[in-house]
Amino acid sequence: GGWLRWLRETFVEPCSRLLQLMLGAPASSAADTLLVEDDLRKRLTFAQAASADEAEAQLGAQQVRDYLTARGHGAGGVDFVYRRYPGGDVAVDFHLRPGEVTPVDHVRLLGARTLPAEDVLDDIALASVPRSFTSPGFVTAEQLDDDVKRLVAWYGRQGFPEVGVTAHASREGDGNVVIVFVVDEGPRFLLERVVLQGGDPVLAPDVLAALVHCTGDPAAPRLDRPRRGTDCRGSPLLPDELDPDARRVEATYAARGYPPVQAGLDLGFDEGGRAQVRVTVTPKRTGAARDDALPPGAVKPLRLGEIFVEGNLDTDREVLLREMGLDQAHPGDHLDPTAIGKGVARLRRTGLYSRVDLELLGVDDGDDVAHVRVTVEERSSSTVDLSAGFSTQQFFSLRLEGREKNLWGSMFDASAAADIGLFIGRASQVRTQLRWPRVLGSDMSLSFTPAALSYTDAPAGIVKSVPSTTAGQQAGASWSLPDARRRLLSAGTSLSLDWRAAGINPLVDDKLTLGAAIEARSDWLQVQGDYHAPLSVEALARVDGLLDVLDVVDPTLVVSFTPRVAYSNIDNPFDPRHGLGFELFVRTSPLTLAPYAVVGALARGYATTFGDRLTFAGGLRLRWGIAGESGRCAVGDQQRCEWALMQNDLLRPGGDRTVRGVAENGVGVVGIRYDQALSPVVLKRVVQTGVRPGTFGAVLNLETRFTLVRQLFLGDLKPALFTDIGVSTDDAAIPWRSVDDFLTDPRLAVSVGAGLRYVLPVGPLSLDIAWSPFDEKTAGALPVTVSGALGYIF
Repeated sequence: GGWLRWLRETFVEPCSRLLQLMLGAPASSAADTLLVEDDLRKRLTFAQAASADEAEAQLGAQQVRDYLTARGHGAGGVDFVYRRYPGGDVAVDFHLRPGEVTPVDHVRLLGARTLPAEDVLDDIALASVPRSFTSPGFVTAEQLDDDVKRLVAWYGRQGFPEVGVTAHASREGDGNVVIVFVVDEGPRFLLERVVLQGGDPVLAPDVLAALVHCTGDPAAPRLDRPRRGTDCRGSPLLPDELDPDARRVEATYAARGYPPVQAGLDLGFDEGGRAQVRVTVTPKRTGAARDDALPPGAVKPLRLGEIFVEGNLDTDREVLLREMGLDQAHPGDHLDPTAIGKGVARLRRTGLYSRVDLELLGVDDGDDVAHVRVTVEERSSSTVDLSAGFSTQQFFSLRLEGREKNLWGSMFDASAAADIGLFIGRASQVRTQLRWPRVLGSDMSLSFTPAALSYTDAPAGIVKSVPSTTAGQQAGASWSLPDARRRLLSAGTSLSLDWRAAGINPLVDDKLTLGAAIEARSDWLQVQGDYHAPLSVEALARVDGLLDVLDVVDPTLVVSFTPRVAYSNIDNPFDPRHGLGFELFVRTSPLTLAPYAVVGALARGYATTFGDRLTFAGGLRLRWGIAGESGRCAVGDQQRCEWALMQNDLLRPGGDRTVRGVAENGVGVVGIRYDQALSPVVLKRVVQTGVRPGTFGAVLNLETRFTLVRQLFLGDLKPALFTDIGVSTDDAAIPWRSVDDFLTDPRLAVSVGAGLRYVLPVGPLSLDIAWSPFDEKTAGALPVTVSGALGYIF
């Protein structure tokens, strides 16, 4: 099978080769020299060609010879006997003569006078490399010829147009092969300067930057942007690049808004006999010869004429001009086709148009005026989506969303969505949002949520406590209450402003985001509520616990402000394989009831190797909560810390999304539970205790996934191994006391497990089985936790 062959080629053969080199054994003892019959048969092409004539047999013999050489048997050979029987049947016998295994021992370069031979060999990816852990060290005659061509091309790029290279392979006494490349460098031609003639002097830096003949001395630091012809001193002369450089000059003028020009590069020598290249630019319509020295400024930039916009049935014309950067343009302004092209590209990325065409009219008319015509073909901007979701943490949900991406023809994005989990899940949300993707054509985006309503119904992690009396008449005791519910109803509004980097540097463009958000909401919190069986009469009467929240508590106003910085350079958000990303934010509240600040950081990274099959993924989340007047959670501020972090829910280790092997809301600090009035929760004269999030938290996720089967129906199948570690405590320095305390400490959670990922175009379906060595399961419960969701956990 394909994956067994991949395993053999990726692991077995390199390890066998390394062992053979370490022991000094003959190369023929390594697994990468064995001839595999199945691989030999796959070299034959009878089935693919649908032919069994003698020419096809000859081709098959050559394919087998190439395989022998690739496995180190280059000294061997292949003969075949072709027989045709009456009736048309054919028999072909291939006779193999595996020769002595002859790997490459070392490679030498002779004749390199100007440049060190070691630097030359390090800079070129030759097929002729010595045998090592990463390379078998077997070279065919064709590969040797290709290496000669690579050396000639490399020397040509360094200014040696007359270089000559020959290759010689010889065997040493131990049977290994030594390859020697003999180089006759010939004279080296380096430029003294580049002379610009004609054209517009304003474009001189752009023209020099476009020339391959202006890279400068390879041994000297390269200038970011050459400004004078003397900045090109030391550049290699490349005769094959003279005409392509002329085309690059013409493209530079066109991109900067100039009429068509004719450019030419001529090689010459100055009075001292030093080489120089002359670049001549003339207007194309004049028909002037390149030797006719036109005065500087003879080529003038195009001026903007009229702007025509067609096909915009719904989108406002001024909005289109703003997106293209033409809203402030006037007839007679300098025409910048590059900037207009970027604006057209932005229009295409909006997804509102099935076609966006740009034309420049009148460029060849001779009056230096060009008119711009933009034609768009609009597609429907309104969508209605209905979907269903499931995860073992949130259970079922139904989602209905309506969206208009071009509201009022102004490219405003308006949406209304409802995620309904009442009676079938743990979370519900109704949200309306208005988003302005590019505020006034800038790189800022504005999002306004007029109304957002959310409701969660999750396990509370309650531990009932009975304190002991001083007289000793009653002993202290505690027991868990797994069916107790923590319900939170929130209603509010929010406003956010984001800036995304663009046109600064490729490292940050479209990857770096700076933003800030402000949110105001009212919260109804039921710290400990009764459990209602799904779809029972009681659940229907209490609207799945929603009325319990409204009956028990009064709302509390919460206002938060969150600045953030984020960076994302990940190749595929649905199935990431390469890249990294991070986010840093601070969430604060000015209210005197519960002043707090939560500092959060998130980092994740992905790397894929071994034939793009094995992916290593890692994620780290850190949270640090500060609440109360003292800034730290002292004993007197415990209630404030409890309330502040209850409002955030920024870190609750446990469950599908954090530590998959432990129960949700089961990791944290055990203490007295408080309601919104900051009073202890008492039930039947018993103070209620439970697990709450600590003021410091960290979650580390590590996962390795392997692509086992590609294109299994709709997607790829990937098994995975993972480990999750979560910490939630009031003390960032975790106390390492005795082993028993460590194993039973509810502030620490560890889980390991395995899972399957079925990667669909919209993301992976994930099924995980996790086991926590430190989590005590209740009697009769499974020793492992099974969870599933759509998407990766980080």
